[in-house]
Amino acid sequence: MTGTIADAPRRSRRRILTGLIAGSIAPAVTTCGLIFGPPPRQFTLTAVADFPSGIPPVKWSLVVDEPTAARQIDTSRIALMNGPFRVEYYADVEWTDSAPAMVQALLIQSFQNTRRLSIVSPTRQTFPTDYLL
Repeated sequence: MTGTIADAPRRSRRRILTGLIAGSIAPAVTTCGLIFGPPPRQFTLTAVADFPSGIPPVKWSLVVDEPTAARQIDTSRIALMNGPFRVEYYADVEWTDSAPAMVQALLIQSFQNTRRLSIVSPTRQTFPTDYLL
């Protein structure tokens, strides 16, 4: 035995400090992807921006609700349908948001890009509206 009884508190403090350092480094290493591999690549879609000229403006307002989707598609994973009942997902890629939320955002942005509606908003905003999509 190389240490004395007086060294025991020093050794236990060293163990606590080592545990604290290891505990604080582990989340950073996991976040960086060093343990579980690189994070998936993210893809997004863009809203429609070009519209034919001459579209008349409308006087009504529109609220776009988030669409409902089957559990297999209500995810950020990019689905590939191989037949009517078989869903597979592309490996190591995902959408930037869940599919229904992304569709809602794209519809809102596309309607806003027409510059023909005075109000286009998601259902979480409380505007007086004429139509719900």
